[in-house]
Amino acid sequence: MLLAHLATHGRRLPVDRELFAYVGSESVERHFAIGLAIATAAAQYGVVPGASARIADIGCGCGRVAQFAGMMLDPSAGGRYKGFDTWREGVAWGTANISPLFPHVTFHHLGAGTVDNYVDDAAYSIEVADSSQDGVIASSLFTHLKRDAARRYLDEIARILRPGGRLYLTAFASTLWCRHWNDQDEYGRYCYSPGRTDTYLHDGALRDELARCGLEVVCERLGHWRADSSAPKLVGSYQDLFIVERIGA
Repeated sequence: MLLAHLATHGRRLPVDRELFAYVGSESVERHFAIGLAIATAAAQYGVVPGASARIADIGCGCGRVAQFAGMMLDPSAGGRYKGFDTWREGVAWGTANISPLFPHVTFHHLGAGTVDNYVDDAAYSIEVADSSQDGVIASSLFTHLKRDAARRYLDEIARILRPGGRLYLTAFASTLWCRHWNDQDEYGRYCYSPGRTDTYLHDGALRDELARCGLEVVCERLGHWRADSSAPKLVGSYQDLFIVERIGA
């Protein structure tokens, strides 16, 4: 179904090479390929359980996944996608270029209008109701956060997910291949570069934090960033992937 929609609507998708490069896409083709891979995996793993799903994407950037979510979700059945990011320019671009194509896809600036980009130790409220989301996507969000910010976002995710709802989360869930770092704590090691922090988690740290707020890992796929990984180098499979479910009522 998604591929059929893509064949029909693909030519309508907006392109901005400068913004795509800002979020790490090596090319326009790569940008679209990663977005499609994430959206497809989210559907396969039940994070997007159907066309009527309500989805929140934390760290949505300029809409790499949003454009494909717009194709997957049916607004007449209640399907909605809400993207959240601190990157003001990315949110504005998605609003101007993707939302007109898919009105059930909206973008929201985190930080109450007071920030222009992310800070590794800051987290913000997700403005959706408790237990209102069928799925949450957090692709490469926890890859760049320190412990306290990660904890606050996990608390928000647990709050907004309905019981049985699922989270798509990617991270570097080991410190084994982090040879050089600037700082560390019991959560992980932090490598600083201009405008970005890369976080490498101690073994078990992520599962501990998930369990703390009533979230349970139901599937794990190790990424090919690991030096000893035999995982195929598929698009969108660089980081470790965790499919997580909210447990309890």
